[in-house]
Order: sequence, then C-alpha cells, then structure tokens
Amino acid sequence: MFFTSIVIVACPCALALSAPLSFGFATRVLSKFGLFLKDSAAIEQLARIQNVVFDKTGTLTEASSKNIDFEGTTLSEEQKEMIASLVSQSGHPVSRQIAKALPESDLHVKDFKELKAKGIMGYINGKVIRLGKPSWIAPELEDHGTAVEIDGAFRGIYHIQSTYRHGLKGMLKNLKQKLFVLSGDSNTEEATLQKIFQKDIDLHFNKSPQQKLEFINQLKAKNDTLMLGDGLNDAGALQTASAGIAVADDIHAFFPACDGILKADNLANLDQMLTFTKRTMKLIHFCFAISLLYNTVGLSFAVVGKLTPLVSAILMPLSSLSILIIAAAGIALIKTTTFKNNHD
Repeated sequence: MFFTSIVIVACPCALALSAPLSFGFATRVLSKFGLFLKDSAAIEQLARIQNVVFDKTGTLTEASSKNIDFEGTTLSEEQKEMIASLVSQSGHPVSRQIAKALPESDLHVKDFKELKAKGIMGYINGKVIRLGKPSWIAPELEDHGTAVEIDGAFRGIYHIQSTYRHGLKGMLKNLKQKLFVLSGDSNTEEATLQKIFQKDIDLHFNKSPQQKLEFINQLKAKNDTLMLGDGLNDAGALQTASAGIAVADDIHAFFPACDGILKADNLANLDQMLTFTKRTMKLIHFCFAISLLYNTVGLSFAVVGKLTPLVSAILMPLSSLSILIIAAAGIALIKTTTFKNNHD
C-alpha cells in the first residue's frame, strides 16, 4: 500500500504539464496581437534576446507608400503594363509599392526569376524586362532607387520615398536590447533613422544577403539575436539568428526559414511582445516550483504511510488541475499588465 501511494504521488504529471500549458496559452495570446509562431518553443528563444536587428525596406518602412517618382525616358502604356505584370509576380516590398503605382495588367510573364540582392526579370511579349538595383542593370549607375531595363535598353529609375511604420519611436524607446539596422539599401536615409531610433544604434547599409548572414553569425556568437526582415532577401539571416521573425503585410504569404510571422501593423508592439515572453518564462519557472512542491510534500506523507492509494489518486489530478488554473490565470494577468498601452 505504501509503495503504491509513493508511485502515484511521485508521478511528475503536473511538472510535465507546466511548460506546454503555459506555452500554449502564451502562443494564443501572441497570435491575437499579430505574432504567429511556428513553434511555441520560440517563446523561450525570444525571452533570451539581447540583440534586435531590423531590416529596413518592408520591415521598418511600409509597403503601401504612394510617394513614387520615375526618372528617365517616358514610358508608354504598353511598357507600364509590362512592368506592372513583372512586379506583380514578386513579393518584395519594393515590387509591391511599384505595382500599386501602376495600372493593373494581365500580360503573361515567362521565365520569371527573382535574384537575391539584384532584382527581378522575365519575358513579356518576347521582350526581357529587368527591374532591380541600378548597378545590376548598368554597372556605371549608383545604387539609388530601382532601375528599369526593357529589351536591353535602360529606361529609368523609380525613386520611392520611404514611409516609416506608425508607432516605431515609442516601441524602439522601450526596447532594452541592443539595436541594429541591417539594410541592403544605400545610406540615404541614415539621418532619418537616427531621428526615429533616438538612441545608440548600429546602422549598416549596402549589405548583401550573404553579408547579412555573416553579420548575424557574429552577433549570435556573443549574444542571443533576434532578426526581423521581410523573409525574402533576409531568409539566410532569419534562419541563422537565434530567433527570426518575418514582418509581413500579408501573413498568408510564404515565408521560409523563420520562427514566426509578425503582422506588419503590429510591429509597434514588439517591445511588449518581448516583455510578454520574459514574463511567460517566469510563470513557467513558478509552475515548476509549485509542481515540485506538490511532489515533495506528497512524497513526505506517502513515505511515512499517511496517504492511501485512493487519496493519492485524488490528489495528483488535483495538482495537474491547479497547474492548469495557475497557467491560464497567470497568462491572462501577464497579458493584461503587458499589453496595456498603444504607442503613439
């Protein structure tokens, strides 16, 4: 009888439930605020973050900017339609911005290719169309804007004035981690970024996807690093980072090599999300302590013969139920105290 009671009381079911229950409740809360994690274990990774690295285009900037100018040879309606058809095949933020500035087109694109750190290309009506970095289109050009080439002839450059996402200043001010910007663009907006961040920040421009990956590797070797990017040119960096989050205007798009997808409109809540993950881990540690206390006290009574198997069989499910209640109530309280302010 003593042995049976001891075996029942010693079952670590409450301990085993502590982390999965808390992670499950926390993942559900984060999804309500626009962060969709592929694996609930990513919460533990986010709680340890000491470096936060942002891509610029499509992450800090909006993809719906209307401030687009074209400098170059006047484009015919047919050429505009060809460009519109080509950019509609791409999910890159710059492509989406250009697509919104052009009339819709249903021209068929053959052999579409998206080349990392270069641009996009395809065949339309027997002509090859290329859009991307000016130096890729013509080596003598400086990398400012997005160049257009139609059937081997340079046509001009799209200049897009970046519109930064709402609420960035408040979020960045509240982040306690070391902050970095890692961009493939030129440094034309360095002064603007300095004003937005209003704190010590490392800015790095003209970085290729491979250089981004290597930079993240260097940071990760010293401290846990979070990378936020558009999920395309940043795929390698997102996969290499301790935690990689793809920032997306369309959360239904395909984003490989990341731990989660953050709805772009909710980027301003990033500081609160990271705080939430840290508090969640504290709750899990508290649940662990309660579970161990249950087992320790129960065993102390069972060993001296003060618990019957029937009483033990009743107490252990009650311990699991109490952990369930503590986890649910704890996550609800953390949610209320963490996500209480919206950034201006």
